[in-house]
Amino acid sequence: MSSPTKAPLSGTPLLRTPRLLLRGLRPSDAPAVAEGSGDIRVAQFLTDVPTPYPVEMAAQWIMRRIERGAIGRGPTLAITLVDEGPYGHTLGTVALRIHKRDQRAELGYWLCADAWGQGIATEATHALTTWGFGTGLAKIYARVIAGNAASVRVLTKIGMRQEGLLRNHLRKGNKLLDVLEFGVLASEWPPRDK
Repeated sequence: MSSPTKAPLSGTPLLRTPRLLLRGLRPSDAPAVAEGSGDIRVAQFLTDVPTPYPVEMAAQWIMRRIERGAIGRGPTLAITLVDEGPYGHTLGTVALRIHKRDQRAELGYWLCADAWGQGIATEATHALTTWGFGTGLAKIYARVIAGNAASVRVLTKIGMRQEGLLRNHLRKGNKLLDVLEFGVLASEWPPRDK
């Protein structure tokens, strides 16, 4: 019996779900990234995003993410609607930061506020987590600023479990915030319906 073929870690995958097309970021995504992630409703739960978020900064961020993906450190994908085709409006991003030596990756994502409450983040994170385990990763984890109930729901829906609490772990403005850690192992994927 042959072992399954693993997806390569370098390069940028193109992932489709019933509603979404997850594609590589492009420089032309900078205005949507700046507007969507720079929205105070979104930025309050992101570690390093200013409000407002200048388009030039978003463009630099996109270029760093493209470079990181090209050297096998993990993809950052634009979340778009499948029926808008490959040039659809960017609703958010979903990413894996891969640590090859430890066979693990950190999942990160954001979604513009107008797209909240529709299951889009759950669909996108599930698709990229499935891809990540297909590359041979042993664990995928995520960190959430305490109080971000929507992200906690997304992570638990895709089968992650809370593994820890990092107290006063992150400075945002003048406050030190707690961070929740979630994770799922390859042996637990795909999650079984309860």
